[in-house]
Amino acid sequence: MELSDLRVCSHHLRRCVDAWNRVRHEINQLLQSYHRCCSNHRCFTNPRHKDKEESPRPYEIPRFDVEKHSWQQHTLALGYQALLAAPLVPAGLLQREFKSAYPELMVSPRQEGALLLREIEGHFPDVVQGREAILEMRDGGSRQWRQMEWIGFYPEFWFQETLARRLDCGVGPTFGNVTFDLMRNFVWDQKSHASNNSPWSPLNDAEAIQNCIEEHNGVGFLVISGEAVYDEDGSFREWHVGLSGGVSDYSRRARGRGAAPRRRKKEFIPNRFLAFRFESTDELQRARSDGWVRGFQEGMRNSDGAPRRAKVMVNLDQIPDQSIINDLRR
Repeated sequence: MELSDLRVCSHHLRRCVDAWNRVRHEINQLLQSYHRCCSNHRCFTNPRHKDKEESPRPYEIPRFDVEKHSWQQHTLALGYQALLAAPLVPAGLLQREFKSAYPELMVSPRQEGALLLREIEGHFPDVVQGREAILEMRDGGSRQWRQMEWIGFYPEFWFQETLARRLDCGVGPTFGNVTFDLMRNFVWDQKSHASNNSPWSPLNDAEAIQNCIEEHNGVGFLVISGEAVYDEDGSFREWHVGLSGGVSDYSRRARGRGAAPRRRKKEFIPNRFLAFRFESTDELQRARSDGWVRGFQEGMRNSDGAPRRAKVMVNLDQIPDQSIINDLRR
């Protein structure tokens, strides 16, 4: 089984899973076809089944003979099993079984993180103009183009529009209100950081990170760091507010409390691309103990009185070498 065959297999399986979420009726018909086909192949059933006509158990993942069966058979069988097993198996089981069956073909988290970071660094713009980026997000269907901190949302939008399909990446898992940005074989979250403010960069919701590590055997972060150019004369803010339909209720309340308007970033010049990963909750806790990861927003409340979710932030200049996957500079 060639590496190109594995990519094709992964592509077809991903298409099956996406179709399952979009079109239930069509997938039910596909499952009937898969079942009839799989019933004719001894290798696709549970090896403990002695009767060839007995149906395969959907929650048991078969181990395939790489030499004996074609990649088309692998795709068909794994797709059939995964579609039926989705509501039953623990998260990560399919990945572990597939990795166990084909260890020589599976990339490691560090290899995948290095690949993604190289692609991002090689294609991300040298300068991101705020007006162009906001219009690009708006016209591309992003719901985040009105955000004052547009720099925090543009890299995710850019990746999905530019690299996701070519690199066979989908959107990551969701925990509560938090959806991680992308998933290939492993889960990754994209972050941007204005380096002329502080080395500390917010990551994400603390509970969501913890749950993702536990359910997906880790989570990685792909950080684009650079210099932010600020809107000193207010012209960019005026343009953005006008484009968004006027001053928001949140801003009105802030003004009522006497708070001064925050400066907006009108341009972003990336100069550092960093990838790191937490493989376990123990690693995350050690990072907290060592001081290069800490919490924030703990005990704080929003303007409406609702408690804010505790989040995690990282000091990009203090991450130990053994925790860094890759660190590229421009």
